[in-house]
Parts: sequence; structure tokens; C-alpha cells
Amino acid sequence: DQLKINEIRNKEAEAQINKLLVQSKNRSLSEKERTALINEAMAVEQKAFEQTKKNADEEYDISMRRLINGKNLTKEQIADLKERGIAAAFDLQNIAKISDEEIDRLKNAYLAKIDIQNKSTQMVEKSQNRLDQLADKQKADEEKRQADAAASRQKNIDKQLITL
Repeated sequence: DQLKINEIRNKEAEAQINKLLVQSKNRSLSEKERTALINEAMAVEQKAFEQTKKNADEEYDISMRRLINGKNLTKEQIADLKERGIAAAFDLQNIAKISDEEIDRLKNAYLAKIDIQNKSTQMVEKSQNRLDQLADKQKADEEKRQADAAASRQKNIDKQLITL
């Protein structure tokens, strides 16, 4: 049930992040306001990631405990399972009578952890790209302003030389 609730929260967070990123494209806002929207999106992503990762870690731990319980594994075998995960489970499958279902549960929990990291990375990349676009635009605007100011100064100097 917690995973289903978390899935809903993740979709809500994703929608909020996308909304903030779209709002950050509003050219009527200042660069500072647009940057603040992107930073807010990144904060929402970080919070959602932390909660999702916590839940995925718990699910993985539960799967690992279910796999270990009742198998009469040695401390070394348990340590190996915790360190190598699925690879160790396959090695112990015949020895400890670990079922395919238990391995699949552990594998799916591990893949969910990886998927969560990948999704978070994609959202952070999206936000960072928006920040980079804003920074590039800000730099280009500043360079244009400086070039215009230099051209204006040169024009004034040229006018003064002509009047001499």
C-alpha cells in the first residue's frame, strides 16, 4: 500500500516539477524569478527522490530479510548476500533452497531502486538544462548590453571628433 501511495506522490511531484519548469520559461518574469522557479523544481525533486529512495530501500531490505529468514545461512553467506545481492542469491539458490520467486522479488526491488535513481537523474538534468539556458541567455544579454554601450560610446566620440 505504501508503494502505491508513494507512486501517486511521485506523479504529483513530477507534475509540480514540470509545471514549475514551464513557468520558468515565462519571458515576462525576471531572470531571478525564473531561476527561483527552477530551484524550487529541483527542491521538489530532491524531496520526492529522498522519500522514494527510502521506500525502495525498505522494500529491498524486506525482500532480503524474507530471502534470508528460515534458510539457516551462515554469517558469511548472509554478509555475501547483503554485499553481492542477487548474484549471491543465485549462488546460494540450490544450497539454501532459495526459490525463483524470492530471487525475483529481490531482483525487482533492486531494479526499482535503480529506476528511481535514473528518474531522479533525468529530472535533475532537465532542471539543470533550464538553468544553463537561463545562464547562457543572461550572459548573451550582458554581452549585447556591453557591446551596445561600447558602440554608443564610440558613436559619441566620433561625434565629438567631427565637431572639432
